[in-house]
Amino acid sequence: MKARLYLIAAFCAALGLGFNGSTHAFAQDASFDDALRAYKDALKSKQSEMLSSAEDKLCAVAQKVAIPDGDKAPASEAAGLKDCASDKLYYDYEAKGPDYIKARMCAYDERERAQANKDAPDGSPLQGPGVLTMLYANGQGVSRNWPLAFRFTCEAGGAPAELSGRLEHLSKMMDEKDPSPISFCDDITSGYMAGFCASIDSEKNTFKREAELKELLKDVPDPARSKYAVLSAAAKSFIEAQASAEQDMSGTMRGAIALDQENKDWEEFMTLMRSLKSNDQTLTSATDPKQEDRKLNEIYRKLMALPGLKPEADNSDTSADYGTVTSKTIRETQRLWIAYRDAWVDFAKALRPSSENAILSLVTAKRAAQLNEILNPDGN
Repeated sequence: MKARLYLIAAFCAALGLGFNGSTHAFAQDASFDDALRAYKDALKSKQSEMLSSAEDKLCAVAQKVAIPDGDKAPASEAAGLKDCASDKLYYDYEAKGPDYIKARMCAYDERERAQANKDAPDGSPLQGPGVLTMLYANGQGVSRNWPLAFRFTCEAGGAPAELSGRLEHLSKMMDEKDPSPISFCDDITSGYMAGFCASIDSEKNTFKREAELKELLKDVPDPARSKYAVLSAAAKSFIEAQASAEQDMSGTMRGAIALDQENKDWEEFMTLMRSLKSNDQTLTSATDPKQEDRKLNEIYRKLMALPGLKPEADNSDTSADYGTVTSKTIRETQRLWIAYRDAWVDFAKALRPSSENAILSLVTAKRAAQLNEILNPDGN
């Protein structure tokens, strides 16, 4: 799914002192003033055709705006940007502190690679022009530059309602003395963008989880560590499958839904890992695993008998009652869960032998709860 592109033409901004000490002078272009004035008049009129035309003209008038050479990476640093990700630098996924200057240089590099169709980024609208929009509108790591903010907003494109929202957002920011920073996710209207925006928190959660796991596992003996490697791989396979194969993926919000479920599943994984390491009350109060297994089998049997999930659903992308969830997707996920369950038990046995039954009980109970949400979506 490609972002809608606009050709951007000439306007410039006022003189400003750059964050890095450089000074960029812009000669104000009357055509931009006129286009912006017409756009604001159209906003007040609330006439959709007039506003659509004004938006197009506002974007078109930015086509020849100059990009200061000093804002791009110097030749000495360009080679090091080949594998960079501007969203990672801007949103600070690894909690090192945002690097706005490097994010800007990286975003320009991503943009040029995409335009050349060589080694383009992964299609994330949060990269390239999206990041440049925020940097120039917010004055982060560079002088605030409204013409360039409008340029890159238009260049990033997106769903028509989202582009309209960002243009209006920027125009209102211009009129404020001390505007709050804009985020590219502020004005989303599509499920497509919701998925990308949900990925911001997901990336941060992944880094935090991996850092905590490193700390939790630092004193784990080698035999248990080898079992953990198996558990880690099984967890990834099962959680990714459960987050998509057992959720209805027929709507445009599917990306955000899957990421939200993955985050929930991983947090439950971490809760169990913390309990195992500390041998807390969660383990000591766990019920009989045979009892939990009987509950799981009963729920699974009822699911497999549901008319909305079989037999036609096994050979189609959707079923009448459950969207993309079918008896086939549940059965395939269940096989991955069995490997996941066994890996948990093996790891627990190697790390804390007395916890084997408790871990088996807790993992089984959680799986029963997941399947029960499909069987009884209203919680009855």
